[in-house]
Amino acid sequence: MNKGLISGLVLLVIGLVCGVLLAFVNSITAPIIKDNADKLVLESLGEVYDGASNYTLDEVEGSNNVDKLFFLKDKTSGDTVAIIYSVQAEGYQSTISMLIAVEVNSSDEFVVAGYKVVSQGETSGIGDKIVGYDFNMENEVITNMAAFDGVAGASFSTTAVRTCFEAVGARVAADFGGAN
Repeated sequence: MNKGLISGLVLLVIGLVCGVLLAFVNSITAPIIKDNADKLVLESLGEVYDGASNYTLDEVEGSNNVDKLFFLKDKTSGDTVAIIYSVQAEGYQSTISMLIAVEVNSSDEFVVAGYKVVSQGETSGIGDKIVGYDFNMENEVITNMAAFDGVAGASFSTTAVRTCFEAVGARVAADFGGAN
């Protein structure tokens, strides 16, 4: 036989064996990698929703101002307990990104369970005051912006944060399955 043909067949067999081994290793490690990644995300989400790591996580891509939705579901019933929104809006000189957690209260209203500005590049000493600021929205109905308390002197940054809350409020009922 031709040496080139033999070399080609040997390479083909080696390639097939390696491919099968890689697929086998991937089938074992992929669930472990996903679980570890979910744990990291749940720890981060725990900053805006207490006990987030006690739930299963479903991550869904969003649209418009809402980048992602993190559905926290009861491990036994599978019911959605809360949704944490990764949302953004344009401030004065940067994009402001937030996490906003929403849950249903005993009156079947959608309330803000927690929120946090996770990234911004606003003017130092003025617009960056939004980080850690209490906008007075915790435990408020998400569609009730009357309780919103803005940062004095940082109108563009405050407007961006308000836009984030409004983006969540506009879609929360549909995301929870049309309740309310």
